[in-house]
Amino acid sequence: MSKPGKDAQAQDALRAFLREIEGHPGYLGGSVTKNSSASELRHLPGELFVLTFDFESTDTVRAFRKAIGDGVNPITQDDKATKSKDQGAVMFDEQASGELDYEKGGGVFAQLMHVHAYLVDEYSSSSA
Repeated sequence: MSKPGKDAQAQDALRAFLREIEGHPGYLGGSVTKNSSASELRHLPGELFVLTFDFESTDTVRAFRKAIGDGVNPITQDDKATKSKDQGAVMFDEQASGELDYEKGGGVFAQLMHVHAYLVDEYSSSSA
């Protein structure tokens, strides 16, 4: 989630990050999506972005995380001495939308959820 007033900066940073990591061994690409319905999550203080990566294997992801560990970027803590925390309750409970901790990307991002997943099925309509 972007910090209020930092939506454009957040979107630009995420787009740039996907391109900056080009060439990392095992990195196949990624995407940035943004919540398209303001009414569903209108209580959130900033824009909700989803950043996804595609890697060849778990080992290449681990190597990637280790390689970027010291830099300021959208997916690692600004203060490396603190542990990242998911703050996803804010999406489901308007009362939880108090002060979020914008601890990533130079104070631009609050992590709501961190998920490791893999594709189990994919389908494209023949009419597409």
